[in-house]
Amino acid sequence: MSDKDKRIGRQSAENTKQTRKDIIDAATQLFCQQGYANVSLRAISEQAGVSHGLIRHHFGTKFQVWQQVCDRIEAYFHQFVSSLTQEFSPELASNERLFYVIINLQAVLMLDPRPIQLMADSMGQDAQMHDYIFEDDDELARLIAQMLEQCHQEGIARQLALKELEWLCCSSANSFVSLAPLAKNTYPGVSFQQVQVNHWRLFARSICGLLALDFKMIPEIDSLASFVAKSQFITDFGDNFDCENV
Repeated sequence: MSDKDKRIGRQSAENTKQTRKDIIDAATQLFCQQGYANVSLRAISEQAGVSHGLIRHHFGTKFQVWQQVCDRIEAYFHQFVSSLTQEFSPELASNERLFYVIINLQAVLMLDPRPIQLMADSMGQDAQMHDYIFEDDDELARLIAQMLEQCHQEGIARQLALKELEWLCCSSANSFVSLAPLAKNTYPGVSFQQVQVNHWRLFARSICGLLALDFKMIPEIDSLASFVAKSQFITDFGDNFDCENV
């Protein structure tokens, strides 16, 4: 193969990768903003600036596009948590490790409401969609389960189940995303950024209690965005932290 043919091949592969990304970006926004039932492949194609047939070529059905959106979000969170754990000091206790992972996940879910919007929408759809989002054998669930099991082995939070931890995280983030005006009324006279921090601290205090940690473990922060940005892993999925404008 000539150098020219190789160059053309690389360009073609890069174009295909970008096209797939554009489609998933468009689908993510539409599914989260309008709900799965109200989005068509044609709407996704118009948003992405590609043909309807090209979406079918790359992904197939609307449900398969939705699955790809879910997979990308799950992969982001798994890599995000993996990055966090790599930064931990070896001296950090097991319950402290789990605590920092959970409060970081909560911060991301509050900053970018799309994962929570996607999850909440799936509750009103086919059971297949709900089961796909909450499958127990995904990499992120296994990673957190291992951390929780380590706590159990050390006699910490033995009554706390993984499903309960998932529920606390999702319900707290969803309440903030869906009831943002009420959150603002709860903390009058402060910026929306500070409202976010206050709700996050309320959640962090509840996790401290469950993991037998002192409230002093909760970091003093000015904003959730600056807190999350300390992680070395930031992707194109997680770089939009403007909760009010998503």
